[in-house]
Amino acid sequence: MSSAKSEEKFLTELAKDHTRILLGYVEREEGYYPIYKTLPGSIVTQAFILCRYCHGAISSTGGPKYDAVCLTCFEKDPDERTN
Repeated sequence: MSSAKSEEKFLTELAKDHTRILLGYVEREEGYYPIYKTLPGSIVTQAFILCRYCHGAISSTGGPKYDAVCLTCFEKDPDERTN
């Protein structure tokens, strides 16, 4: 098997284990968009994604996202969220 084929197979198997892990949401005027964990081997920025309400860390990579909301704050009533 060629090295390109074996690498592709490895990355496909790796992706199956790490896909679609929900970390939080991006809040926009038109709605909320999910933030998913990046796959191992992805090229990402070394900037934190922090929650806009509680200022907790959502992810240590992939930022900045100034309108991100963590799962805990997302589940709260909008009036109970602090800014």
